[in-house]
Amino acid sequence: MPRFRLNNELTAAKVFDDEAVVINVVTGRYYDLEGAGALAWNLLSSGGSPEEVVQAFVDHYEVGADEAHADVAALVDELLAEQLIVADENAPAPTPLEAPAGRSRYTPPALTSYSDMEDLLTSDPPLPAAYTPRP
Repeated sequence: MPRFRLNNELTAAKVFDDEAVVINVVTGRYYDLEGAGALAWNLLSSGGSPEEVVQAFVDHYEVGADEAHADVAALVDELLAEQLIVADENAPAPTPLEAPAGRSRYTPPALTSYSDMEDLLTSDPPLPAAYTPRP
């Protein structure tokens, strides 16, 4: 079961209740994840596996495991492509989340990308060794 963690060399992030804001400090591009996306980010960036995210979705939202699995796989692919998370088989599992009393309406996780502040949010060269420019 693959585990992931925050790409510490390239990424800064903050989770606010039901929203995660993530910044690639090399490119200055920033991202927003809301609802299920924030829950997924919270787990994946702290050592979680896709299977743990799927289970959290099923526990927290009105969604079946098959739909959650497809949505989580797509989100993981996006987060890896943007270099916001990295695979880390040695990452400790995140603290299990307590299931709420009732399940919330489900909206598939979406990674929204913004480039309007790239010049303000980039770090000065030299670029971290972990950075791979997008084609």
